[in-house]
Amino acid sequence: MMDSRLAQHERDLEYLKHDGKKCPFCGVVDCIVMTGELQHEGTAIFQEVKCEKCATRWVDCYELTGISAMEDLAEQSDFDEQL
Repeated sequence: MMDSRLAQHERDLEYLKHDGKKCPFCGVVDCIVMTGELQHEGTAIFQEVKCEKCATRWVDCYELTGISAMEDLAEQSDFDEQL
């Protein structure tokens, strides 16, 4: 039981390390498709995703931590383009 929890934790860390762009099951990069709509419960947000390569499905979990005004995002985008 502990080994499977450790393996899952390591798989989660690897998935996060690649910004959710690498399948945590087959390891293929840029094969992830969002298959479900965003659902929420309190500040937790969930979305079903699928690997197009191995067809494994799982749920991505997000947490609402705050907001950014659209003007702030536009200014940040302008700043990023200047770099």
